Amino acid sequence: EIKANSMALINGIVNIPEDVDYRSSMREQFIRLGIKRTVTTIRQEIVDEEKNEGEADKPPQRKDSERQAKKEDEVERLLTQISVFEEESDADRDELAERFSKLGLDELTLNDSEHLFAALQKQVNTVGLGHTLTALLRYMLIIPVDSDGGIKTW
Repeated sequence: EIKANSMALINGIVNIPEDVDYRSSMREQFIRLGIKRTVTTIRQEIVDEEKNEGEADKPPQRKDSERQAKKEDEVERLLTQISVFEEESDADRDELAERFSKLGLDELTLNDSEHLFAALQKQVNTVGLGHTLTALLRYMLIIPVDSDGGIKTW
């Protein structure tokens, strides 16, 4: 039950904001914290439990039946919350992909830093903010990459 409630809380935190950028950023934080691995583990646990239950030979008692029904409801609730997380993630990804396509970027180029930088540079130069981008890049250059503090900053 705590797993389903935890997923419901995560969905509430991530899906309530109207701004797709904010939702995506929040969701990405949970992904960096390992929610995808956790979901994979949970699904495998469910499959393993169902497999083990299928191998049991004894007929269920009334109390066992009630307990089993409650457990099935909890599993169903958990799977629903996982589906909500994944479906909302897909919807936001599609919305962002549409926005990025207007900038000439697709899913492949979104993973290429040179394409991203070129698109960013083009975007800021069209509104006269190239100097601001340059200043940001200068600040980024002084962030160390060879220390724990620098890595945490990145």
